[in-house]
Amino acid sequence: MTFGSADRARPGFTLVELLLALAVATLLAATLLMAMWSAQEEARDARTQAQIAKLNEYIMSQWETYSSRQVPIRYRPANPLVPFQPTARERLLARLVLLRDLMRMELPDRKTDVLSPKAQLVFRDNNGNVRGIAELSVESRAWREYRRRAVSSWTETFQGAECLYLIISTIRDENGSGLDYFRDNEIGDVDGDGMPEILDGWGNPISFLRWAPGYDSPMQIPDRNRSPDFFDPLHVDPRWSNPNEKVPFNLIPLIFSPGPDRLYGLITDTSAAPFLDYRNTTPLPVDPYAAVSPGIYVGQSDGTSDAADNITNHLIEIR
Repeated sequence: MTFGSADRARPGFTLVELLLALAVATLLAATLLMAMWSAQEEARDARTQAQIAKLNEYIMSQWETYSSRQVPIRYRPANPLVPFQPTARERLLARLVLLRDLMRMELPDRKTDVLSPKAQLVFRDNNGNVRGIAELSVESRAWREYRRRAVSSWTETFQGAECLYLIISTIRDENGSGLDYFRDNEIGDVDGDGMPEILDGWGNPISFLRWAPGYDSPMQIPDRNRSPDFFDPLHVDPRWSNPNEKVPFNLIPLIFSPGPDRLYGLITDTSAAPFLDYRNTTPLPVDPYAAVSPGIYVGQSDGTSDAADNITNHLIEIR
């Protein structure tokens, strides 16, 4: 006896159908994960841009005050028995150099800016003998506060980011501290040296260069004829007498995140040279255009393409 039900195929899936269903599910899951990752990256990027825009607001508010800043200067004779009377042009040069020293103290971007004492401008006669010295007659209050907060374990690894934190932490406005804008998880100490940094959307320290003459951007054109130094309107920097010089051109502070690749790609100091101490630069002390080694300038590319995805205050408006 034959039963009809025994002749019918049992319902189910073939192996091919199961594999096809699994492949579709995997593709959908991968697409969903990619969309989630992309959304997270966009959120990190947007937050980092907002952070840098806020930091730029704080820094540029301070930067713009230097155009009319009073510079307290003390002149000392090399020989106490011989009076020193600087010329009018020497007084203008002293104001420029010591204004830069105030910038160095109040907007530091390296340990030596905080820990080195005041700079001195030395005036010599035609025979090379010292006639007199000019220096700031007072110390900046902000600088004293930075020195108080500096710890003995401070390293150079993220010194620009750590200086930026110092600057923002001392800012006070009608809304409170400059740090109030940043979330708790945006403050860290990535290198563990006891000096905090402000972290971008990927957890990287947001770095700072007060002077970055090697950085070329729509905001900073390395050509003094097209964009002369805003703080030297009378051209007292002696390099103006050399028609072949490109400096002194106008500099804009640089605030930058390495972006998603976590690689900064910009030169701050080189391992082949001592860390730059602006007090000891030539031809002028506190020279914003000093090279860290021959032909190598702060802020220029390190020769890779790592800086291509950086988020900076120079480029944030055109991203």
